[in-house]
Amino acid sequence: MSVIGGYIKAGDMMEARVLFEAMPMKDLAVWNVMISGYVDVEDLVASVYLLEAMPFHEVGTWNVILSGFCKARDLESAKNCFNKMPCKNVASWTMMVDGYVKSGDLNEARLMFDEMPEKNLISWTTMIGGYAKNGQPRCTLELFEQLKEQGIKPDVTLIIGIISACSHLGILDVAESIINEYIGPSLYSNLHVITSLIDMYAKCGSIEKALKVFHTTLGKDLLCYSTMIAAFANYGLGHEAISLFHDMQRENVKPDGVIFIGVLSACNHGGLVEEGRRFFKQMIEKYDVQPTEKHYACMVDLFGRAGCLQEAHNLITTMPMAPSTVVWGALLAACSVHHNVELAEVAAAELFKIEPDNSGNYILLSNIYASAGRWHDVSNARSMIRSQRVRKNRGSSWIELGAVVHEFVMADDSHMDADDIYCILDFLTEDMKLSYI
Repeated sequence: MSVIGGYIKAGDMMEARVLFEAMPMKDLAVWNVMISGYVDVEDLVASVYLLEAMPFHEVGTWNVILSGFCKARDLESAKNCFNKMPCKNVASWTMMVDGYVKSGDLNEARLMFDEMPEKNLISWTTMIGGYAKNGQPRCTLELFEQLKEQGIKPDVTLIIGIISACSHLGILDVAESIINEYIGPSLYSNLHVITSLIDMYAKCGSIEKALKVFHTTLGKDLLCYSTMIAAFANYGLGHEAISLFHDMQRENVKPDGVIFIGVLSACNHGGLVEEGRRFFKQMIEKYDVQPTEKHYACMVDLFGRAGCLQEAHNLITTMPMAPSTVVWGALLAACSVHHNVELAEVAAAELFKIEPDNSGNYILLSNIYASAGRWHDVSNARSMIRSQRVRKNRGSSWIELGAVVHEFVMADDSHMDADDIYCILDFLTEDMKLSYI
């Protein structure tokens, strides 16, 4: 069997198969080695053929096939394989949950998770992490509460996901209660946890605590610096972000493309045009980091905010990739601020091609026309919205009360206390009307 394993490691499945077929007696181990080999080279047809040819089956063998289908994002075949399994264990169920999570089908993942006859920490981490990574922080925290009720102690990966969910919702008190309960001295030496804490404190409005965690961290890595610089950028603290970037350079930590996005964003929010130009040039010439669309978007926004609209447009025309809505949207927004109708029309025309059903672009162009007194063009822009049946973006908001997050959208009646909420809103509306009499 070791010879077969050697051929498989070398990627020579043909020779491995010849030796396998020549064996007069095959035990479970050699069947599993061959099937795993085919799964590793993504030859799932051959792996299923061997599975069906096996004189005996074991759950581990089925799981190997199942993992292959899940990794290939072939969830239909994975589900068929899962349904055929005569015996399933926790790993089998968790693979299916993970497969649906990674394909973005969280509803199916949750149905599978809820049907599991038995769950372990990996199962919980897979589902909770799926919610966290797919931008569903409320579901993340709700499921975490269920995990706590089961008396299961979370691991580092799960804690990082929960901290991330708290940061997205801006609920600092919940985050700190989790930190106090689960993060001991050993985890404070984990740079992934440290980075999550810095990000969480910054997003929850406590830049001072974020900076305190950063300064008390030993052996800071690139991600740690990048997170703190991004936090400074979001707070408009451009000079602090640049100073920290220089500190990082003195520590001989080599910057990458991600950290330059943070630095350029800091220049953007701080209105530091010359510094932004210098860092953009340094990124390419000194560190050989090729700018991505995000870097170009930062520069276009920087130039746009400073009123350098022509320079922003010139930069767009030099981009090696096709500009997306982010880039053209930044230029259109800048044209709105600085009342440049000509470039606004250029940016809007490109946006209409890319996302013709986004009402925001039509409305912004209409407002630019209105500020210039071009009422006929205002009417035309509004007519385009009606004639093309452009969708209007539906906003949402949430509020935290008693560690419970309540989310609302326009004309929402799904909340359990909707009648009482609307009653109070009606009262407040009438009260505000009276105050203007």
